[in-house]
Amino acid sequence: MKALCCLRILLALLSTGPLALAQADKVVFHTLDRRRLRPSEIDWLVRQRMEAARVPGLALVLLENNQVRYLRTYGRRNLETGAPLEPSTVMYGASFSKAVFAYLVLQLVQEQALELDKPLYQYLPKPIPAYEQYQDLGPDTRWQQLTARMALTHTTGLPNWRWIEPDKKLRFKFAPGTQYWYSGEGLQLLQLVVETVTGKSLTELSAERVFQPLRMSRTSYVWQPAFEDNYALGYDEQGQVVGIRKRTKPGGAGSLSTTPADYAAFLAAVMQGRGLTPAAKQSMT
Repeated sequence: MKALCCLRILLALLSTGPLALAQADKVVFHTLDRRRLRPSEIDWLVRQRMEAARVPGLALVLLENNQVRYLRTYGRRNLETGAPLEPSTVMYGASFSKAVFAYLVLQLVQEQALELDKPLYQYLPKPIPAYEQYQDLGPDTRWQQLTARMALTHTTGLPNWRWIEPDKKLRFKFAPGTQYWYSGEGLQLLQLVVETVTGKSLTELSAERVFQPLRMSRTSYVWQPAFEDNYALGYDEQGQVVGIRKRTKPGGAGSLSTTPADYAAFLAAVMQGRGLTPAAKQSMT
């Protein structure tokens, strides 16, 4: 969406080394479609597109050989104060939350705490419709077919979010495992299973398994007091501030707060296979 000051990380595979801005134009970047771009050209393109789309802030990250080699931020995190967007600025991660959650789930799979193709209800102490948030599924027994793999590949048959539906009800759009349909609901169900199996909240699990090991000190599924000193506001298409939601409940499908630097470090770690066996990395990618 135009003008939203949320996290925008653009990734490219490069064949060049680390850059200092003062030396930027001495090196040429080779894009995946075989174009040659100098940093000054990239910088011009970013600023031109930001102005045309009225985007207040944007972060650009370039990776080479699975390493972060270039990180630059543009624009403002707060238009009223003029505070600049920085690599350490906390931004709403939106559905980038899902990749972090998938990484965590694959760790549990490789430890055999979960199986990708075992029905999810078998991990729970009661049937899925017995949980208040899933009682709408009661008459439709297809909930017994749902698996972690379906949740991670968006093939559960569940909608993105029930509140988008005309009647706000949760129901299957198609038989599980037969089609693709982007679904936050599927990820939230898997989160219930993960928290049940481990006996820990997603907030605890993600800190222990992802954020601390990867030194993502300004990333969390819930708002942290430490974020107050440097965070980006959101803006609508008219440039009016809509603020930022300071979430208190973790959601694997979409509550992440993170920074350009932290999320770039996470992506590099996934590409390097850190914390994952080769088989788990292959499953994730």
